[in-house]
Amino acid sequence: ASVIVEASKVHAQSVGIDEAFADMTHYDSRTLSYTLEPADADIASVSWTVSNPAVLVVSGQTTLTAQAVGNALLNVSVTDSFGNVFTDSIEVTVAPLHVSEVLLSESLLRVRAGKTADLNLTVNPINADDRSVVWTQDRNDLITVVPTENGVSITAGDTEGETRVAVMANDNGMTAQCIVEVVGTLAVEANTELDHITSGNDIVWTLNPENNIGDVTYSI
Repeated sequence: ASVIVEASKVHAQSVGIDEAFADMTHYDSRTLSYTLEPADADIASVSWTVSNPAVLVVSGQTTLTAQAVGNALLNVSVTDSFGNVFTDSIEVTVAPLHVSEVLLSESLLRVRAGKTADLNLTVNPINADDRSVVWTQDRNDLITVVPTENGVSITAGDTEGETRVAVMANDNGMTAQCIVEVVGTLAVEANTELDHITSGNDIVWTLNPENNIGDVTYSI
C-alpha cells in the first residue's frame, strides 16, 4: 500500500524590503525583492505599489524604475497561504543623474585675426539631469565668445595674443578648457632671383607665407 504524506504549510511571520532600495539614481532600474521570515513560508501572493508614480514605477510586479528625481514610498504586501497579510514600506530617494564628463573639441585653437572658429562641447552622459554650463574667457580684448547649440563661436579681434576659454558644468563644477591663440592676418612674400624677365625663360618664385593656418591657395 502506498502512503501519501502531505507537507505542512508554513506560516509567514514578517516581510521586509531591502534597505538598498532607499537610494536610487534617475533612470535606474532594479529587480524587486523582499526578505521573508521564515524563508520557507508558503506565499499565496505578493503585491508592490508606490506612493508617487511620477517618481517610481513598478513594472510587471518585478522591476522598479526611477523615472524622475524626488521621493516616494515603496510598499510590499505579502499574503501567505493562510490568508495572513504582511506589509512593509521604505522611502526611496531618487537623486539626479549627474554630469560625468565635460569635453571640448580642441585643447589649442588658432584663429586668424578678424576670423571666426567653432569650439564644440560634449557633456556626458547625454541624459544628465542638468547639462547646463557656464563659459568664461580670460581676455575680452582678444576674442568674442558667443554660445551656440554645439558649444561656442569664437571671433578673434585685431590684436595678436593668447587667452583661455573655459567651460564649467553647473551640475557639479566639472570643467574643460582650451587655449586660443590669435594670429595676425595672412601675409605672403613672393621672391624671384631674376632682375628682369626674358621671353622664353622659366620664372621660379619663392613664396613665404606668414601666419598660415590651414591650406593656402596661390594664384597668379
